[in-house]
Amino acid sequence: RNTLGLSDERAEQILQQGYLELKSDILSPLLTKCANFWKGFLTPEFYTKDGKGYYEDGKTELEDGEYYLITPGYSPENQPANTGKSYTANAVMDIASTKDAMNMAIQIEKDIYGDNDEESKARIAEYEYISEHLPPYLYEPTGELKEWALSDYKENFGHRHGSQLYGVWPGYEGETDPVLFEGATKLIEKKNSINEGDSRSGHGWLHRGLVMARLKNGEGVRNTLLPLTTVNMIYSSMMMAHNNDMTAAYCTDPVITIPAIQLESLVYSDSNVIELLPAMLPEIASGGTIGGTVGITTRNGGTVSSIEWSENSVTAKIKNS
Repeated sequence: RNTLGLSDERAEQILQQGYLELKSDILSPLLTKCANFWKGFLTPEFYTKDGKGYYEDGKTELEDGEYYLITPGYSPENQPANTGKSYTANAVMDIASTKDAMNMAIQIEKDIYGDNDEESKARIAEYEYISEHLPPYLYEPTGELKEWALSDYKENFGHRHGSQLYGVWPGYEGETDPVLFEGATKLIEKKNSINEGDSRSGHGWLHRGLVMARLKNGEGVRNTLLPLTTVNMIYSSMMMAHNNDMTAAYCTDPVITIPAIQLESLVYSDSNVIELLPAMLPEIASGGTIGGTVGITTRNGGTVSSIEWSENSVTAKIKNS
């Protein structure tokens, strides 16, 4: 009750009815708390302008061309090549996930309150302001999406992680932002070409597989799944190892994520779209059929129960929940 901020009256109603309302009782309070964190964390005193970070004591508002500076920031396990320090600012994962949180908070406000609640409209305006004043993504001269949106940081492409790809997966920005889509594609290509020395664990392959599916790259999906299934990582129980030589921990990540990569390759969906076979494997592109008793649940309430395709067409059976 305290986590969700439920009143005594609402808690009693829930006990009487025997269930919680997903949007109003769970999503709304959690997303509001997340948005409130960013409202308190971000301040105009720390700001970004022209790719550089600044601090101005007592500054109360952002001016044209200025954006918040997200500091401290963290991009998991990686550091800029010219600092060697994990403590950073404007980590792109922080930017993308904050934008995602604001978008979800806005949507839940609209779903619950519509356009007629003045307090809700005021909250939406605050969330939109934050989203619009997050630092813009930066790109290398050769086009790769940078991991930190500050020009002073030098990229470290040799690490297996690609946390700056949040806007492609699990976020959806790449679907509507062609510059981000292209920058993510070039980043994966760059990492694949230079980080052979940091490819023993499954994490990098798994993340790239999910991203490749969102980038509509069937060959890329195949090339990330092959190392996971053809090296010494799989125990007789079908559990997998963390590393490809069985030297590290028992690891559930590959077992859980390989099916997720396959599903993302078969069906992309968001609140408004269902896309069939977005990342078709080249070996089966000429035709095939997929079906089952459960089907693939989409993010807009549908269930894809079967897909049939040939070189020239794709058909599916889709049921609305």
